[in-house]
Amino acid sequence: MAKILAVTEYYNEAKNIPGLVENMAAQSYPPDLWLIIDDGSTDNSTELFEKNLKKFDIPYILYTMAPKPKPDQNLKGRAYRKIEILNNEWVDSDRFDFVILTGGDSRFTKFYTEIGVRVLQEFPEIGAMAGRCRSEPGTDTPMGGGKIVRWDIVRNTKGRYWDLDPDSLWNIIALSMGYKLLILKDLLMWTTRPTHMYASSGFYNYGARMFYVGWNPIQSTIYTLILTIRRTHPHHFLRGYLHKYVEGTWTCKDEEIKRFYSFKRMILRILGAVPMQDKATIVYIGADGISDKDLTDEYMKNVYSIVRKGFNQK
Repeated sequence: MAKILAVTEYYNEAKNIPGLVENMAAQSYPPDLWLIIDDGSTDNSTELFEKNLKKFDIPYILYTMAPKPKPDQNLKGRAYRKIEILNNEWVDSDRFDFVILTGGDSRFTKFYTEIGVRVLQEFPEIGAMAGRCRSEPGTDTPMGGGKIVRWDIVRNTKGRYWDLDPDSLWNIIALSMGYKLLILKDLLMWTTRPTHMYASSGFYNYGARMFYVGWNPIQSTIYTLILTIRRTHPHHFLRGYLHKYVEGTWTCKDEEIKRFYSFKRMILRILGAVPMQDKATIVYIGADGISDKDLTDEYMKNVYSIVRKGFNQK
């Protein structure tokens, strides 16, 4: 069986963590090791995390940041840089085949990890995949909790971590390495609150990110007008940008990331004109409500056929 590493960065998730651990322990492919990153919590999140991991006999490694009064989505990468998976010799080992990213508030259907991993094993050309968050339409690239990534992509992040978390960076590196991306639309997860891709706080963070990658005020204003037309939290986006613009100390040095988030490319993306190779193949595989008796080799062969057909049609 494939070796799976789970990674969770969290801040004050005491209400959610016991449920997360129980949910992951119940996966048909549970993690072989769990990296837990306390990004400065001021509650008993870490105590509960460790207690529940021990309860379900899941090995783990804990990393902690200094306590802070509130979280900052756009500085999560500073927490990730604390862990060995990113910048030490451990990332060069072959201990794992895949990484699954989970949020503190994430929950998954029982076969989420197994189906995702088996698809990645069948298709070596796929670098990263994800399902979809229930009740949200989803995006055109694998994002957020539930993303499963090949270990060699994770290995290529060594020394490259930025202030943001590795979620988007894994996609960028996968594409640059020639991998394809996949979304299984009805392989479902859910969260106890809206994901940052749809919450107003997420657009605030998005605005901050655009300052980080080098957008100027005119570009951010134009993008705000587009978001106004689309009615997707324009004021929060602009506020996030202006906040970091006033601070003026937060800039990205990675040229590949800056190109990926360039103003032109983000305008094309929001207009639906991003090159097809930068988007995931999106398919339905009949996974919603699947039970133990349904997850047969015949079912997986059908899944492989659907995914293969999806790639051929793209």
